[in-house]
Amino acid sequence: MHEPAPGPPMADRTRDRAALLNQLMLAGVVAVATFLAFAPGFAGDLALLFAGAALVFLLTGAVLLVPWHRLRREWLLVIPAGDILAVGMMRFAEGSTGIGLLWVFPAMWLAADFGLVGIVGGMAASMALFGVALAHDPDHVIGMPTLLLPMTILAVSVVTFVNARRAAAQRTLLDAQARALGRALERTQRQERELLATLEARDELVASVSHELRTPLTSIMGYLDLVLEDPSVPARARRDVEVAGRNAERLLGITRDILAASQRTHDAHTRLELQRADADVADIVLRSSESLTPRAAERRISIDTHAVRPLSAHIDAPRLRQVLDNLIANAIIYNSDGGTLALTTRTADADVEIVVRDDGPGIPAEDLPQLFQRFYRGRAAREGKVAGTGLGLAISRDIVRAHGGDILVDSAPGRGTTFTVRLPGAASTPKEDADGA
Repeated sequence: MHEPAPGPPMADRTRDRAALLNQLMLAGVVAVATFLAFAPGFAGDLALLFAGAALVFLLTGAVLLVPWHRLRREWLLVIPAGDILAVGMMRFAEGSTGIGLLWVFPAMWLAADFGLVGIVGGMAASMALFGVALAHDPDHVIGMPTLLLPMTILAVSVVTFVNARRAAAQRTLLDAQARALGRALERTQRQERELLATLEARDELVASVSHELRTPLTSIMGYLDLVLEDPSVPARARRDVEVAGRNAERLLGITRDILAASQRTHDAHTRLELQRADADVADIVLRSSESLTPRAAERRISIDTHAVRPLSAHIDAPRLRQVLDNLIANAIIYNSDGGTLALTTRTADADVEIVVRDDGPGIPAEDLPQLFQRFYRGRAAREGKVAGTGLGLAISRDIVRAHGGDILVDSAPGRGTTFTVRLPGAASTPKEDADGA
């Protein structure tokens, strides 16, 4: 992103527009004054009046045609100087103080464009011509109307100068703010690019490490199974091997989750591959509950499955088992000792719902919007130093959404947490999805 080039082009064009507007107003007033000169009773010098008016119109044409922003700023003095002379000619021709008020227009122009120097120069030139006109009019009586003319021109010039300086200061401030915003936007975009590159590199590294770990872990689990099949292994050693096997299986599950998340990151438009078939959801729920009952028993957590009843759905059973294992395991991990975990299956219109409800401490409100983000770990996980990758819920939601459903969460501190898995029922599943997504 490039900053706007410094310099006065915008200011110059603004000056062009201001000069044009000022000159057009003067030309309009002069046109009216010239028209009124044809009225009966005009005793002035009509030729000199027309000459002054013609000079104003000529200068107006010059303002319209000449690209003043391409010339040096001093050349712009030609227009107000010519206007002052033209108004002076009309003042000589008409002979009254009223026409002298037209000096206000070039005085405003000079005050706006040339500041204090313009005010002094405009006043000096206007009053010099005004004095000469008064000197050639011996019948003119100097009174309050005569004194009001220079005072009015001076007052208008000062007000114009102050407003012009204020507008210039505001324009400078706005330009500075625009440049600062441009730099901030460029810096933000650069940081965003760096962050995206860092995240991509992290995902690639994690995926690569996970891929390399999967093969030796599979081998380790195979050898542990061989040990367990040996009847000569002592009972105490068998228990130790079983613990090692469970941890190796858990580590293998983590690597699978990381690889799945990495695949979704690099190809977000690719749906998860599902091998669907009609299955009893209750059977999957009960098997998942049974496999995690020992872990719940370690913390005296009871799992209530009385509300689990048979319901048919067209699903990928292993994938749904993965979702339920994650939700039930989380409900055990973040529940209170001696708590209760209730599982429910039910219908909602044409959908099937699986509810996992615990009576634990609940999820803080600030964690809920980010709960399904990849690698996000809530405050309870961080403060409790609970092991995990922050991928389980993200992958679970991907799986459920690939089925055409969704996962909903309802929680508040002190009243537990409820996860609801909603899936299309077997009758509502499109036939074309029968072979997977």
